[in-house]
Amino acid sequence: MVSFNKLTRTLAGIAAAALIVPLAACGGSGNGGTATAEGIPAKGTDDGTEITLWTRSPLERQAKNVVEAYNKSHKNQVKLEIIPNDDMEGKVGGASQTDSLPDILAGDVVRIPYWASEGIFTDITKQIDGLDNKADLQQGHIEAGTVDGAEYTLPFITDVSVMVWNKNLYKEAGCLDRLNDTAQNAMMNIVTIFLSVGTGLTMQADKFLNYQTILIICLGLIAFAAGTAAGVIFGQIMKVASGNKVNPLIGSAGVSAVPMAARVSQVVGQKANPSNFLLMHAMGPNVAGVIGTAVAAGTMLAMIGPVGK
Repeated sequence: MVSFNKLTRTLAGIAAAALIVPLAACGGSGNGGTATAEGIPAKGTDDGTEITLWTRSPLERQAKNVVEAYNKSHKNQVKLEIIPNDDMEGKVGGASQTDSLPDILAGDVVRIPYWASEGIFTDITKQIDGLDNKADLQQGHIEAGTVDGAEYTLPFITDVSVMVWNKNLYKEAGCLDRLNDTAQNAMMNIVTIFLSVGTGLTMQADKFLNYQTILIICLGLIAFAAGTAAGVIFGQIMKVASGNKVNPLIGSAGVSAVPMAARVSQVVGQKANPSNFLLMHAMGPNVAGVIGTAVAAGTMLAMIGPVGK
């Protein structure tokens, strides 16, 4: 299946391309053993070997550009295969059973810790630590593929989510002090003022300070508590039905508080087990909670009509 002498021939070159979705060297061998990278230098070798690479369909354009650039500048040639996003997990699982994994896998950061713990990747700790540009790489993705001190993954393609504005982005970039200060102070305060004033204009005392407001708050608390509890219970049912493949904690995100409920599931899950990456999975029931709330509200209004009419 995967020969260990092939995997690091491309790792150094592709890692140097400055990308950021986990890139892992698959381990194993045709006789069921585990491949090792012992004795292979961090820079690898370039002797004309063909190397297979699997990536998910959403990353097709970026992966093709990287592979094209690498193939033009190396004797080694990377053969790219695009896997439909929904099929990746099943294909990797099946390939690991039939000894047909690719030399390199560009996978989802959420699944990397589980796959690494299952032993389908080759330990390339020495090669990663030997890279001259390791400090410049996305450390979070390297850490996600680190199990019991062994490193299995390198960054590959930048996730588009890092392009979303974040008040800490300027600070972490170490540049643009003026924008960093504005984003964390003046802009944040201005947005807070607009939200407060906009909300306050609709809160006249005669319409807001009454028993109905307290009743609505109490009903909301009951609804969230019941929704969270029911979600966890249903999550437990799914856990049993799936043979312990589903973390029941994602059920707690099945309410309409997007994305905070999913974030809570992620934080609580990581406190219990640092290798848990539940955020993207929890977003599924979280969004379903929004849809369910809209459907329930529409059904209620259709049955009893708007209040006050």
